[in-house]
Amino acid sequence: MSKNLILTIKRTMQRFSKISLLKYFFLSLVVTAALFVIIEMLYFQTKDSLKHAKVIQNSYDINHHLLTSDKNTIANTTYNKDSLSYVIFDSVKRDCNIIYSTLIIITSHVRHVNRRNRIRQTWGNESKWNSKEKYITVFVVGRISDSDIMMNIAEEAKLWRDIILVNILEDFYTLAKKVIIGLIWANHNIKYKLILKGDDDIYINIINVLAFVKENDIEDAYIGNKIENALVSRSGRYKVTKEEYEIDTYDSYCSGGGYFLSASSVEKMIPLFDLNHVFRIDDAYIGKIALKAGIFASQGKGFYMDNASCSYMKDIIVSHPADNIGCISFLFRRFLIDSNKLPKSWSEKQFEKKQCYEANSLCLKSKKKRPNETRSSKKRH
Repeated sequence: MSKNLILTIKRTMQRFSKISLLKYFFLSLVVTAALFVIIEMLYFQTKDSLKHAKVIQNSYDINHHLLTSDKNTIANTTYNKDSLSYVIFDSVKRDCNIIYSTLIIITSHVRHVNRRNRIRQTWGNESKWNSKEKYITVFVVGRISDSDIMMNIAEEAKLWRDIILVNILEDFYTLAKKVIIGLIWANHNIKYKLILKGDDDIYINIINVLAFVKENDIEDAYIGNKIENALVSRSGRYKVTKEEYEIDTYDSYCSGGGYFLSASSVEKMIPLFDLNHVFRIDDAYIGKIALKAGIFASQGKGFYMDNASCSYMKDIIVSHPADNIGCISFLFRRFLIDSNKLPKSWSEKQFEKKQCYEANSLCLKSKKKRPNETRSSKKRH
């Protein structure tokens, strides 16, 4: 009897030991999987942290280099110091001992590296214009949460030295803040006669810009495609509430695609800027501030803000839109031929007859008429 009991106990223990071994086996698998997941999470967190650290280090390197190489004087006003504190880094290579004929400020989304490169390769390339006048092109970009993009913009800034990165989240409705900071930065870091503010999807004829500046010494200039009596939109992308803007028509302003501001205009407007109470429509906001400062929007020749057919006019200062390199190259080449800067071979003579970029579907529709410098209330997109 006792032997049978002992055998039964042994068999029972063997069964339990097998079950325990299986439990331990499955438990070890679960623990191993959990450890693998934790290690993977730590790896990616560390990787992201290193990316952010690299962006910060790049920013520090750029600013440190500028502080030790460029002697720039910053005005000692509290408001401007607060506004300039939004500048994460300033990579712009400039000569602080000269007065630039024109400072071109282009507001650009941080993701628009292709547009910036297109500008650098075409009208933003000084070697293509061969001008003795001094001018400079600067891009103002904001930030986003994508660490890869932010790391790329730091590298782009170090390479090209033409970027100001500001601590403003990229959004259509924060564009006015980027413009404000760009103007304040310009006023404290560069000597210039006129600012030409533009978007990153335009074509600028540098020769015509420099000629305009040379021929016009306008006090309190605010010149571009003047828009008058534009209705305030109460819905859609350009929606503005009554609380934001009570009346139903805007004060006159220049289309944000491209306009001139003189140094004296910027100086008078800066004290009226308020980053905490910025109107969401950037060009209308600039017009409002200009009017408060006693500066009136003026229509200038050569501002073609609705040139969707990419039509050529010899007097172009700014043409919008110019969102592909074919259109920009066409406008540039036609100008060189028109100005006798290219030898007129048979092919060039044939090219000279073209009035618009024929790869553009709107070109054929526009051949019979020359586009006017629009004064409509239509906005750029």
